[in-house]
Amino acid sequence: MNRAKTWLCVAALAAAVGACVSMSEQRKCAVDLSSPETTVVSFTKAAALGDIESALNCCLPGSYDYDDIKNALTASPSAPSYAFKQMLESVDRDAPIQIVSVEKNGDKATVIWRITFKRDVRMAESGGQTFKAGSTFDLDGTLRKSEDRWLIEGI
Repeated sequence: MNRAKTWLCVAALAAAVGACVSMSEQRKCAVDLSSPETTVVSFTKAAALGDIESALNCCLPGSYDYDDIKNALTASPSAPSYAFKQMLESVDRDAPIQIVSVEKNGDKATVIWRITFKRDVRMAESGGQTFKAGSTFDLDGTLRKSEDRWLIEGI
């Protein structure tokens, strides 16, 4: 039997990493929700791969940004949130994601993380600015601890 090859791409973030696996036509990412840092890395890697299910598994259902994030991840080219989807899909999954800052207060956290683009991307949210391949951009998000998992409330 001849099967499609399996690729394993690993993101570097201290000791905790979200692994992305592409099997045949199906793309899935393992998510690590054990800390705010690993959650945002897992979300970013999954979204960059186009794994909507895994990316949404990093988000808190019912939170103030959940529907907006879901709409952006599934946006068609004519949708206003398509620019955010394009930005996430332009992230270089092989480049390290740098955690710029983390502020924890009980079961809440705010994280700023730096992504690197693998290709040029124009971002309407930045006044139509074009970011060149290899350039970086900082994202920020709020997270909440739910049971033993850290989940994104808003980006």
